[in-house]
Amino acid sequence: MKQAMPVVLNNELYVAIGNDRHEYIVGKTILNPESLNEKQLWERAAKASLIDELIKVCEFLIENKTNAAKEMASDIINYLLEAKREYPKCITLFKENIKETYNSREDLYYE
Repeated sequence: MKQAMPVVLNNELYVAIGNDRHEYIVGKTILNPESLNEKQLWERAAKASLIDELIKVCEFLIENKTNAAKEMASDIINYLLEAKREYPKCITLFKENIKETYNSREDLYYE
């Protein structure tokens, strides 16, 4: 599963998804758990973080491994439901990781 990470672009903070480096920018964050736009951003981030798992489900289906596909699909749905229930905990964790990212990532800033 890919992880959420901060990216600063034009002095604005964005949520990106990736492994060692960001691969997808999901959207701009204001880190306000009361905002509907913020909630929707984090729901998109949760979905985007599962792209590799969704591809694997498709591969299982092509290979006629329906039981494996069903199990992984169930895991995906459970993760998305848990992410929805746990919101806004993701914002708290993201805020905690920003300082660490500032200190350890050279690619945080983009002009």
